[in-house]
Amino acid sequence: MMPDAHIVETRFTPHARIDWVRAPSLRPVSGLSLSSDLPVPAMTLITVDGSAAGALVDGDAAFFHDTLAAAPLALIPSPRALVLGGAGNLHEAALGNERVTRVDVAWNGRNPREFLARTDQRFDVVWLHLPRRVAMVESAMATREAFTAALNATTEQGIVFISVPIHTPPREELKAINTALAVTPHVQAVRSLDLLGLLLRRQAFESDEVDALSAFCRERGFDRIGDEQLSHDAGHQDYLRALTGGSTVSRYRIDPASDDAPFFHRFLAWQRLTEAMASTGALHAAHVDWGTLVAIVAAAQVTILGALLLIVPLFGVSYARAAFSERRFALLHFTAIGCAYAAIQMAFLGRLTVLLGRPEYAFGIVLCAFLVASGIGSFSGLRIRVGAWTATAIALLSLLVLDRVQSIPAAIVVATLVALPMGIPFPAGLRRLDRRARQLIPWALAANGCASVATFSAAPLIASDVGYSGLIVIGAALYLLVGAADRSVTAVNPP
Repeated sequence: MMPDAHIVETRFTPHARIDWVRAPSLRPVSGLSLSSDLPVPAMTLITVDGSAAGALVDGDAAFFHDTLAAAPLALIPSPRALVLGGAGNLHEAALGNERVTRVDVAWNGRNPREFLARTDQRFDVVWLHLPRRVAMVESAMATREAFTAALNATTEQGIVFISVPIHTPPREELKAINTALAVTPHVQAVRSLDLLGLLLRRQAFESDEVDALSAFCRERGFDRIGDEQLSHDAGHQDYLRALTGGSTVSRYRIDPASDDAPFFHRFLAWQRLTEAMASTGALHAAHVDWGTLVAIVAAAQVTILGALLLIVPLFGVSYARAAFSERRFALLHFTAIGCAYAAIQMAFLGRLTVLLGRPEYAFGIVLCAFLVASGIGSFSGLRIRVGAWTATAIALLSLLVLDRVQSIPAAIVVATLVALPMGIPFPAGLRRLDRRARQLIPWALAANGCASVATFSAAPLIASDVGYSGLIVIGAALYLLVGAADRSVTAVNPP
């Protein structure tokens, strides 16, 4: 805690807790040149849910021109600017309130992705703020589609500026470069002591613009990636290879993030984990994506606890006296629909969180629509295979329209249509057990509950590899197998 630091004000919004923090020595400026002699005035730090999100500048903000974020100003000195994400007034104080538009959900209730989808305005510079996240948390503004939307909001010669922290060995920087190159081949990179900045543009940078950018960096002690005097710098070489499309060897997953798998901060590469251990003799802390490993351990704990709390208490319940076909049905059928339901529900929750930009709305829509719609489906009295195959078809069809959902009513309609047939197989399976092997109903309920809990906890891990669309396909495939199994069993043992 800094001396004399205190919270000036606290506000609670539907999106976050926002705190205004003051301290005499508090000067939260990232990427400031070490050679800058411009005074940095007192500031009020803005934190969102405990993480630094920006600052309110009380005086002259001329020092901003000596930060890495000012690199676009070397090419466009007086831009009309858009700031996506981040709180405070730093850009406004440096460029003028009339020249800056700021969009942030927590700060002013405006969703950046929604703003980009609807605006007709064009800006000279777009500063895209990437929030610091852990591995298994979606980053809606750190995807290929978000970078594309930001670039589309610029003028013909406009620039999108994105900065990420520098790591050793590099990981976040390389992923940002690859995501940017998936949007446009025209990318320049600059580096300070702690940040890597990317400048994206629709058109190629002219040679005089590259020279101006190099001069900006030299004057402030920054580096432009590609300058010859940095040819022997190891970190520079990693960035340069990534920018020029060369082969980049990394222990991490550095492929572009997308809306379908918006886990920008997921870096663990399964195939590289054993290599890292073999090459170092031990798993060094710097090589570990701890967020992913914590998620893996948490999923394992939830699965084990679910089995202990739901299944183990049933060992006193009669199980062996039922026919083998019914025992198999009770376990496999209810396990499959538990996994399938949870997988599709989690896929919709994650996808709508990115598309709507508001997690609380996505959670409310998915939870309400799935529970109500599947509850209505359970009253239909249809056979298992009818519900399962219908759920398969509609879930797969939803992949065609889910990307186009931009409003809450549309999200409710799509989620309701998908969930409606998903409620049929569960009560239909219980009716079958009630007729043929009633003593297996507790086992069926336990298997379904354990499978659901395990899938809910493992779904983000699976989605980070196969995407939310892959998670929906997995759920649809399980419903398809449920329907096929019911048809074959019914043919042998008609009701």
